[in-house]
Amino acid sequence: INFKININNSSTKELSKFPYFKYTLAKEIVTYRSMNGDFKSIDDLTKIKGMPNDKIKIIALYLDF
Repeated sequence: INFKININNSSTKELSKFPYFKYTLAKEIVTYRSMNGDFKSIDDLTKIKGMPNDKIKIIALYLDF
């Protein structure tokens, strides 16, 4: 099953179901998005506090922007 998460439309709860995003990180993502607008690319995600940047390429495979 190939499912992708839309990073710009998902709620904190939806994002926290994703294996790489714990609730705290999901909350950071939603907060960042509400203050800075939609994520355009994976590079935007690297600006999030607590993002596991060493796994960013893997994470990118599961996201839609």
